[in-house]
Amino acid sequence: MSRMKYLLQREISNLKGLTFREKAAYIWEYYKITVSVLGLILVLAVTGTAFYSGRGKTAMYMVLVNAAEQEENPITEMLQKAEIIPAGHEVEVEDSYRLSMENSGTADPSTVQVLAALFSAGDMDLFAADEQVYQRYAGQDGFEDLSLYLSEDLLKAHEADLYYATVDGGQILSGIWLRQGSSLHQAGYYSEDVIIGITAHAVNLDYAVKALEYFLE
Repeated sequence: MSRMKYLLQREISNLKGLTFREKAAYIWEYYKITVSVLGLILVLAVTGTAFYSGRGKTAMYMVLVNAAEQEENPITEMLQKAEIIPAGHEVEVEDSYRLSMENSGTADPSTVQVLAALFSAGDMDLFAADEQVYQRYAGQDGFEDLSLYLSEDLLKAHEADLYYATVDGGQILSGIWLRQGSSLHQAGYYSEDVIIGITAHAVNLDYAVKALEYFLE
């Protein structure tokens, strides 16, 4: 008998004779991590399906960690006026995530799990955060190498603001510092300097590149 078959039969035996409530408590006690992960994946899948089927006109998805939440979404109007995204489309901006590498008490308990799922699934295009948060994901190969997408002139103009990360033993240009006065700051999301980059496997890569160029102007 294989070990997997033995373990399965043992669990079935343990569950026999238990009431429904006792079975639920048993499963939660011994498999709560697995259940939680599967539940999170299901929630993300349902939410994503509802979002894309219900709206269908999202040009790009941005995640801004530790940002000041805005009642309105100024990014869409800014990028439409700059003719970066078409009329009738919008940029979906998530600005509610809180994460601190120094004080876990200031973080939403689910933020780490949600961000891990988003990075794994490639459900983001642009990501901005303070250095400590950004570094966490840059070191995990969470971002595209910007040197492959931005012009030499633009990179030279922002030479002092380039943010490199070590990935698989090599250095890649994972992000660029946005200083106070940038359009993202003017939109009210940040008051301090932050790093912005294009997430790995971004679905809306063309829009992400053009939007990043706009924020660097």
